[in-house]
Amino acid sequence: MSLVGRLSTAATEKQDAWMFYGPCGIGKTSLAAAFPKVAFITDGFDDGINDLRRHGLIPDGVQVLKHTDGSDRTLQSYEDLISVTKQIAEEPGLEKHIEWVCFDNLSGVQEHIWSNRVRTVGKYNNSRDKFLEYGNGPEAAQQDVREWTQLLDAVCRRGIGVILLAHSTIKKDKNPIGDSFDKIVPLIHEKTYEAIRQWCPNIGYIGQEVEIHKEGMQQKAATTDFRTIRLTPIPAVDAKNRHSIAESVMMGSSGQEAFRNLKAAKLAAKKKG
Repeated sequence: MSLVGRLSTAATEKQDAWMFYGPCGIGKTSLAAAFPKVAFITDGFDDGINDLRRHGLIPDGVQVLKHTDGSDRTLQSYEDLISVTKQIAEEPGLEKHIEWVCFDNLSGVQEHIWSNRVRTVGKYNNSRDKFLEYGNGPEAAQQDVREWTQLLDAVCRRGIGVILLAHSTIKKDKNPIGDSFDKIVPLIHEKTYEAIRQWCPNIGYIGQEVEIHKEGMQQKAATTDFRTIRLTPIPAVDAKNRHSIAESVMMGSSGQEAFRNLKAAKLAAKKKG
């Protein structure tokens, strides 16, 4: 077929993808658990979803995909990561049982990818120090991350949405045209995040609103009870969304309320234009 015959103006249908990052205990897992018919893929290190289930803090019916050995630790290796993601992308009829799949969390996903490189690439000689030397290992492992995100894309194309969760940290951001400054970023290597950020269309930072009080000549910050999802970037926070949601989304007092507010913000942005 000629190139002209292969041109198309039709949009490719696929489900959405979201990444949420923020401090421990801020409500990332509770928000993800409020998505409809969501199944959690646990990284083998973080057990947040099961802690919430045990304490009755999430809706009944939230599913966790068990490992083949029967444990709740879905991912125990890089092979598990790739195999499970492929199954989600390809298993017939799965979309009748789940609408969303949540990987909790990205630090563990990165650990499985890195450990596989350390173990299988000869020049690292099974040494984490050699892998990390000069940043060569994380840069090379970025290709593995990209291959995983392509599998995630296949999941979205079949109609199952993807949610990625990550803890946050603060790092010094290099500013090529001025002074460097502190920035809140996901707790994963910059090369890992670079690959994920290029793929994921919606990235939200979940944090607590801060109030500044002046005491004499000094300014003091105090956190409030208001938690928000920021979906647009500012110098201190990386975020984005393809739905044109401009304002921060209030999370309210529960994951269910946060999901309803996010859904309403998405609808309002769509109506606005």
